[in-house]
Amino acid sequence: VIKPIIMKKILISILALFILISCNKEKKTLKRISGQWNVSSYVFHNSSGGTTDLLGQNNMVVDFQSCESGNTCNVTTTYSGSLNLVETSTYTLSENSGASTGFMITIDTLDFAINTLTKSEMTLMNPVGSSQAGGASVQGAGTEMTIISFDKL
Repeated sequence: VIKPIIMKKILISILALFILISCNKEKKTLKRISGQWNVSSYVFHNSSGGTTDLLGQNNMVVDFQSCESGNTCNVTTTYSGSLNLVETSTYTLSENSGASTGFMITIDTLDFAINTLTKSEMTLMNPVGSSQAGGASVQGAGTEMTIISFDKL
C-alpha cells in the first residue's frame, strides 16, 4: 500500500513535469514563428465551394518579432506588387485544442489555428475549429475559411 504522503509527492511531481513540458512547447512554437515569412498562398474558401486567391499578383512578407510567452508582440507585413504598403500589427500565441499543433495565433483581432509549423513552413487557418480529428479543419459544408501558407525566409 502506497502511503498518502508518497502518493501526494508523486502527483505533485507529475503536475510539475506537465507544466514544464507545456511551457517548453509554447517557447519552441514562439521561437519557430519568430522571423520573416513569405506568404506563398492566401486563399479564401467560400460557403458555396468556390475559392478566391487573396494574394493575387502581390507579394507579402510577414516579419514576426521575437516574443516571450504571454506577451503581445509586433508583426510587420510588407506588401509589394500592385499594392505597396507596410503594416504593423500585434500578435499573441495561445493554446487551442482545435489546431493540430495545439496553438492558435491572434493577429490583431483575427484568430488563426496554427495547423502546420516547421522550421521552414507554416499554415494558418481561420476560423479556428474545435477539437476535430486532424486539428482545425472545415467544419462541414457551407463553412467559409481562409488558409494562409508561409515559407520561412
